[in-house]
Amino acid sequence: MKRQGYPFAAALGMEKAKEAVLLALVNPRAGGLLISGEKGTGKSTLARGARELIDAPWTEVPVSVTEDRLFGSIDAEAAVKLGKRKLQPGLVDEAKDGILYIDDANLLRDNILSAVLSIREAGGYHLERDGLSEQRDTSYTVLAVMTPESGTLPASALDRFGLFVSVEPETDEEARAEIVRRVTDYEKDGAAFRAKWEKETKELAKKIADARALLPTVEVSDAMIRLSSVYTMKANTAGHRADIYLIEAAKAKAALSGRNYVTPKDLERAAEFVLPHRMRDLPPAEQPEPTQSEPPEQKEQQTPPPEPDNREELFSQPDAPAPQETETESHEGNQEEQPKDESMTNPNTSSGDRVDAADMRVQLPPVWVEPTKGRQKKSGSGKRSATRTDERQGRYVRAELPRSKTSDIAFDATLRAAAPYQKWREKN
Repeated sequence: MKRQGYPFAAALGMEKAKEAVLLALVNPRAGGLLISGEKGTGKSTLARGARELIDAPWTEVPVSVTEDRLFGSIDAEAAVKLGKRKLQPGLVDEAKDGILYIDDANLLRDNILSAVLSIREAGGYHLERDGLSEQRDTSYTVLAVMTPESGTLPASALDRFGLFVSVEPETDEEARAEIVRRVTDYEKDGAAFRAKWEKETKELAKKIADARALLPTVEVSDAMIRLSSVYTMKANTAGHRADIYLIEAAKAKAALSGRNYVTPKDLERAAEFVLPHRMRDLPPAEQPEPTQSEPPEQKEQQTPPPEPDNREELFSQPDAPAPQETETESHEGNQEEQPKDESMTNPNTSSGDRVDAADMRVQLPPVWVEPTKGRQKKSGSGKRSATRTDERQGRYVRAELPRSKTSDIAFDATLRAAAPYQKWREKN
């Protein structure tokens, strides 16, 4: 009998990663989750443990997956027996309305990962395979894990993940000892260990189910939408994915808290998962040119000194409590004075029920963004790198119709193409 996995609730530490997993499971529109960390930190164990927290399909994508298995290919059995060509469902179809898990996402081929993320955003895809054409609808939540030391992800792929969290190794001596004790107990008797954590697991599963049921009723006021835009503008993110995913993650956070409205605290917490992998260096401040009528000494005095990099200032935890009014009016483009009772009052509650002001200085973890160099076409064979070669060694990628005489035959594709004609072939 196959042993079941390590319980999600039994994972010690990694509280931030656990919270990110819950947000991704509650709201599929939050864009999925990418967990990054050193090898052996338990990130894959934590991610796989989430399987029992949600009643939905769970599909794993291996690193060596082919396009035929991922998107589906012709049903060879039906072709041979019935003489009909029919497309089988792929992994992306099997994961419909569920979780698509990718371990070592940074080792997956770039075009495969891009297609998986694009299908998730579009809610479907058009398949052209073995002379057949079919439109398919599917939706899923991508839950992925990566180890930065074994390779990076393109910035375009990072941006398509709604949430990002970094897992750090445990440094507390007693905590490390407790991790060893739990793993030892699990290896000794997995069934007994799972039974020990069954209550906590059921409580988490119920919490997620209740939050998913409450999610459609969660409302976002116009003030919270404006506040989310301030966050993304301060982080200097590209495009509008960050704004949308920030709102969706905040809605999931509110649902997990049992509320049907979003507060600034929800946005603050969601920003720690949505913004880290999208932050860009702030552009240098533009220097105003002095007029010709000013004397040289006055020009030097009025020329403002170059502003230092204020990235840490904007996203560091404050020493004092946040003030009772938002900082939106201090941001460029938001200079207008807002009404006192408009931005921080929940419209669904009484006038006395107020929400706290937002602290927009969020501490963001480091990210791993693909360097601009080192992605050129290389010669020879390679491992864990995008390498094109004419040699016959390496991983089988795809089959193509030959344009000229070839000696490198894709046997699987050839057999699929010939299968429908076997019914009428003369028997010898």
